[in-house]
Amino acid sequence: MSTASTTGYGLHVVALAYAWDMGAWSWDDAKRAAFANDPRNLVAVDGPANENKRDSPPGRWMPSNERFHCQYVRQFAFVAREYGLSVDRSSAAVVDEAEPAQGGLGRGDAGRRGWCQQRHALAAGRAPGR
Repeated sequence: MSTASTTGYGLHVVALAYAWDMGAWSWDDAKRAAFANDPRNLVAVDGPANENKRDSPPGRWMPSNERFHCQYVRQFAFVAREYGLSVDRSSAAVVDEAEPAQGGLGRGDAGRRGWCQQRHALAAGRAPGR
Protein backbone atom coordinates (compact mmCIF):
# COMPACT_ATOMS: atom_id res chain seq x y z
CA MET A 1 0.00 0.00 0.00
CA SER A 2 1.41 3.38 -1.00
CA THR A 3 1.36 6.32 1.41
CA ALA A 4 2.74 8.86 -1.06
CA SER A 5 -0.38 11.04 -0.91
CA THR A 6 -0.26 11.39 2.88
CA THR A 7 3.48 11.53 3.47
CA GLY A 8 4.89 14.94 4.35
CA TYR A 9 7.54 16.49 2.17
CA GLY A 10 9.66 19.59 2.43
CA LEU A 11 8.85 21.80 -0.54
CA HIS A 12 11.49 24.35 -1.45
CA VAL A 13 9.70 27.65 -2.01
CA VAL A 14 12.54 28.62 -4.33
CA ALA A 15 13.29 25.26 -5.90
CA LEU A 16 16.89 24.07 -5.99
CA ALA A 17 16.93 23.65 -9.79
CA TYR A 18 15.37 27.10 -10.27
CA ALA A 19 17.92 28.65 -7.88
CA TRP A 20 20.73 26.97 -9.81
CA ASP A 21 19.51 28.54 -13.05
CA MET A 22 19.09 31.94 -11.34
CA GLY A 23 22.61 32.13 -9.92
CA ALA A 24 23.23 29.39 -7.34
CA TRP A 25 25.60 27.74 -9.83
CA SER A 26 28.18 30.32 -8.75
CA TRP A 27 27.89 29.61 -5.01
CA ASP A 28 30.34 27.58 -2.98
CA ASP A 29 29.24 24.28 -1.42
CA ALA A 30 28.60 25.83 2.00
CA LYS A 31 26.18 28.41 0.61
CA ARG A 32 24.40 25.77 -1.48
CA ALA A 33 23.96 23.56 1.58
CA ALA A 34 22.71 26.49 3.66
CA PHE A 35 20.18 27.36 0.95
CA ALA A 36 18.98 23.77 0.57
CA ASN A 37 18.40 23.46 4.32
CA ASP A 38 17.20 26.98 5.11
CA PRO A 39 13.86 26.67 6.97
CA ARG A 40 12.76 30.00 5.47
CA ASN A 41 12.79 28.25 2.10
CA LEU A 42 10.98 25.09 3.20
CA VAL A 43 7.27 24.39 3.60
CA ALA A 44 5.74 21.09 4.70
CA VAL A 45 3.41 19.77 1.97
CA ASP A 46 1.88 16.51 0.85
CA GLY A 47 3.39 14.44 -1.96
CA PRO A 48 1.03 15.56 -4.75
CA ALA A 49 1.66 19.26 -4.04
CA ASN A 50 5.42 18.68 -4.15
CA GLU A 51 5.14 16.75 -7.42
CA ASN A 52 2.85 19.39 -8.92
CA LYS A 53 5.19 22.31 -8.15
CA ARG A 54 8.44 20.66 -9.20
CA ASP A 55 10.91 23.52 -9.83
CA SER A 56 8.30 26.11 -10.85
CA PRO A 57 8.39 29.70 -9.55
CA PRO A 58 5.30 31.89 -8.94
CA GLY A 59 5.15 32.89 -12.61
CA ARG A 60 4.36 29.27 -13.54
CA TRP A 61 2.79 27.77 -10.41
CA MET A 62 0.74 28.82 -7.40
CA PRO A 63 -0.49 26.66 -4.51
CA SER A 64 -3.93 25.12 -5.01
CA ASN A 65 -5.05 26.71 -1.73
CA GLU A 66 -5.63 30.37 -2.65
CA ARG A 67 -5.30 31.41 1.00
CA PHE A 68 -1.60 30.47 0.75
CA HIS A 69 -0.87 32.51 -2.41
CA CYS A 70 0.27 35.65 -0.57
CA GLN A 71 2.46 33.76 1.89
CA TYR A 72 4.03 31.77 -0.95
CA VAL A 73 4.78 34.91 -2.99
CA ARG A 74 6.14 36.77 0.05
CA GLN A 75 8.36 33.84 1.01
CA PHE A 76 9.61 33.40 -2.56
CA ALA A 77 10.51 37.11 -2.80
CA PHE A 78 12.20 37.10 0.61
CA VAL A 79 14.35 34.05 -0.15
CA ALA A 80 15.29 35.32 -3.62
CA ARG A 81 16.35 38.68 -2.15
CA GLU A 82 18.12 37.09 0.82
CA TYR A 83 20.29 34.92 -1.44
CA GLY A 84 20.73 37.48 -4.22
CA LEU A 85 19.05 35.31 -6.84
CA SER A 86 17.84 36.62 -10.15
CA VAL A 87 14.13 36.09 -10.81
CA ASP A 88 12.48 35.39 -14.16
CA ARG A 89 10.23 38.12 -15.59
CA SER A 90 6.90 36.35 -15.11
CA SER A 91 7.64 35.59 -11.45
CA ALA A 92 8.92 39.12 -10.82
CA ALA A 93 5.63 40.42 -12.26
CA VAL A 94 3.61 38.16 -9.95
CA VAL A 95 5.60 39.31 -6.91
CA ASP A 96 5.33 42.97 -7.85
CA GLU A 97 1.58 42.70 -8.50
CA ALA A 98 1.07 40.94 -5.17
CA GLU A 99 3.24 43.14 -2.98
CA PRO A 100 4.08 46.51 -4.57
CA ALA A 101 3.75 48.39 -1.27
CA GLN A 102 6.39 46.09 0.23
CA GLY A 103 8.76 46.81 -2.62
CA GLY A 104 8.13 43.45 -4.30
CA LEU A 105 11.43 42.67 -5.97
CA GLY A 106 12.16 46.33 -6.47
CA ARG A 107 10.37 46.64 -9.80
CA GLY A 108 6.86 47.60 -8.65
CA ASP A 109 5.01 50.79 -7.74
CA ALA A 110 5.39 51.20 -3.98
CA GLY A 111 2.35 53.52 -3.85
CA ARG A 112 -0.07 50.92 -5.24
CA ARG A 113 -1.87 48.24 -3.23
CA GLY A 114 -1.28 44.73 -4.55
CA TRP A 115 -3.63 41.80 -4.49
CA CYS A 116 -2.25 40.56 -1.16
CA GLN A 117 -3.21 43.83 0.55
CA GLN A 118 -6.60 43.80 -1.18
CA ARG A 119 -7.34 40.23 -0.05
CA HIS A 120 -6.26 41.10 3.48
CA ALA A 121 -8.57 44.14 3.50
CA LEU A 122 -11.51 42.06 2.25
CA ALA A 123 -10.86 39.37 4.85
CA ALA A 124 -10.87 42.07 7.55
CA GLY A 125 -14.17 43.45 6.25
CA ARG A 126 -12.70 46.65 4.75
CA ALA A 127 -13.03 47.91 1.22
CA PRO A 128 -9.82 47.42 -0.80
CA GLY A 129 -7.73 50.59 -0.97
CA ARG A 130 -8.59 51.80 2.54
